[in-house]
Amino acid sequence: MGITHLLNVTQITISFSHFSCDSATSGGALYVQRVRQHIKIVSSLYGNNTATNSGGAVYLFQADSVMFENSTISYNQAGYMGGGLYG
Repeated sequence: MGITHLLNVTQITISFSHFSCDSATSGGALYVQRVRQHIKIVSSLYGNNTATNSGGAVYLFQADSVMFENSTISYNQAGYMGGGLYG
C-alpha cells in the first residue's frame, strides 16, 4: 500500500501536497480504501511514483466520491494497470 493509506474514513481533504518518488505494491503515493462520503484533493502534485501492481500514484478501492481540483498526476508508472490513477 502507498505511502499514505486511508482506511474507513468518512471524508478527507488533501490540499497543497506534493507526493513524489514514492513506491508501493498498489497506490505508490496514496491508497484509499472505503471512504464513505468523499475525498477531495486540491492543488496537489503526484509525480514520479511507482506501483508494482496498479495505481502508480493513486489507488482507489470502494471510494464513493473523489474529486481532483487544480491537481496534477504525471510521470507515474504501474506494472499492471493505472499508471497515474486506478479505481
